[in-house]
Amino acid sequence: MKILLALILLAIPAYAHDGVHNDWMNSLVRPDVGGSCCNLHDCKVTDAKMTGDGWVALNQFGQWVKVPETKIIRGKDNPTGRPVLCWLPSPGVLCFVEPPMG
Repeated sequence: MKILLALILLAIPAYAHDGVHNDWMNSLVRPDVGGSCCNLHDCKVTDAKMTGDGWVALNQFGQWVKVPETKIIRGKDNPTGRPVLCWLPSPGVLCFVEPPMG
């Protein structure tokens, strides 16, 4: 079981802090309750798309998850150039930063 978990974690290196933006990701604050969104494993650059019901983002398990409006960080520069999802299996979406628009 430990070997399987290790292989899964090794299979998703692109969905992790990139080293360049660690400080920025660690500075993210939860818009709904305050406090940090992130440690070195919670926030990742990912794929996301806008739907008729709002944003959905791809978590590290390859699942599209709905992003609640209360979890979207607005008005913060996003130097990654891509959507950022801070997510844990429980409670789910902690924070989401939209990709740069325009």
